[in-house]
Amino acid sequence: MDNIFDYDSYDTTENFIIDTLDEIINGAILKNASDIHIEPFEKTVRVRYRIDGCLHVIKNLDINILDSVISRLKIISSMDISEKRLPQDGNFKFNNQINCRVNTIPTIHGEKAVIRIIYADNKNLKKNNLGFFDNDLAELEKLFQSNHGAIIITGPTGSGKTTTLNSFLRDLNTDEINIMTVEDPIENIIYGVNQVNINTKINFDFPQSLRAILRQDPDIIMLGEIRDKTTAEIAIRSAITGHLVLSTLHTNDAISSIMRLKDMGIENFMISATIRGIISQRLVRRLCEKCKKKVKIKYDDAKFLNLDDDIFVYESVGCDFCNNIGYKNRIAVYEYFLVDEKIKSLIENNANYKQIKEYLVREKNFLSLKENAIKNVLIGNTSLSEVYKKIIFGE
Repeated sequence: MDNIFDYDSYDTTENFIIDTLDEIINGAILKNASDIHIEPFEKTVRVRYRIDGCLHVIKNLDINILDSVISRLKIISSMDISEKRLPQDGNFKFNNQINCRVNTIPTIHGEKAVIRIIYADNKNLKKNNLGFFDNDLAELEKLFQSNHGAIIITGPTGSGKTTTLNSFLRDLNTDEINIMTVEDPIENIIYGVNQVNINTKINFDFPQSLRAILRQDPDIIMLGEIRDKTTAEIAIRSAITGHLVLSTLHTNDAISSIMRLKDMGIENFMISATIRGIISQRLVRRLCEKCKKKVKIKYDDAKFLNLDDDIFVYESVGCDFCNNIGYKNRIAVYEYFLVDEKIKSLIENNANYKQIKEYLVREKNFLSLKENAIKNVLIGNTSLSEVYKKIIFGE
C-alpha cells in the first residue's frame, strides 16, 4: 500500500483539522479498516489503518498539527481536552451512522490515539463468512441448539472468538428466547439481545454482572470471558441449572480449555456435566480471489509440512480490488470437538491432555488447528506464509 506524505499540509485552522480527521476516518471506512492509529514521532504524525489484522501506513502529517487533531478527536468523543497526562476513553458516531471507540495515551512525542471502527451492518457476523467448512458448520449449528450446558470458544486476543459467538447468537435470537450478554466492551450491537457492559470503575465486574443477570430470567447467557475461578464457578453452575452458557477462554487449543478449567479449581464432574463443546480458532487473511496465483509448492515447505512435493498452493499478488495487498478479509482457522460420553468419562477419571487427544484423533477424526490451516492452503483460501506466521510459528 502506497504511503501518502503531506508534510506541506501544515495548517491548524479549524476547517482544515476537521477535514483532515474526516478524511482519515472516511478513508478507513472505505478500506474496511477495523482500527486507525494516529501516532506522533519527532517530526511527523504517522497514520496507519489495520486492515484484515495487519497495519498499513496511509499518511504522514506534520507534527505541528498533532495537538489540534487530538483536541478535535477529544471534543467529538466527549473527552477532557485539557487532560494530556493520562489515558482517556471516549466514543462518537461518525456521520450519525458508524460507532467509533477512541483511546488516547501520552507518549514521548505527544498523545497517540487509536480509533476502533464498529460497523453497524454486522456483515462479519454471518456464519457463512467465518470460514467454517460446510460439514463442520452443520455440526456446530446443532451444538448451539443445546438448551443447556456450556459452549466455549478459545484462542488469543484478536482471534475472532466474540465474533464467532455473536454470529451463532444471531440465529438463536428469537422472540421466545431471553438472551443476556455480559461484555467488556460491547462491540456488536444485536437487536433483541439484552447486552450488558461491565464497568470496573464502579466494581461492576464479570462475577457481579453475571449474578445480576441470573435474576433476569435468562434462557441463554453469553459471557464475554471466563477470567477467574469465581466467574468460572458461576458460569458452570448456570450451565448445570438449565441455562445455555456461551463464553471464551484464553488457551492455545481446544483441549487445553479443559485443563484450564481444572486449574481454576472446577471439579472434574462439573466440567464433564456442563461442557457441550469447545472451539479453538485463529484468524488468517483470505487470499484475494481476483489476483491470487497458483504455484507449485516449494520442496522445503512440502518436506516441513509432510506434503507431496508435486502439489500446488496459492500465493498473494495484489490488485486494485484488494488495494494491492493480495488479501481480502479474514477467515477462521479452527479445531473443535463435541463432548460425548467417552470424553465425559475421560474428564471424570482425570485424563490428561494426551489421552483426550488420542481418543479424538483415533475415534473422531479430529483435525488440529495446523491441519485445518493446511486444508485451507490446499484449496486456495489462504497462503503458506499466513499459516506460518499465524498458526505454525505464531502459536
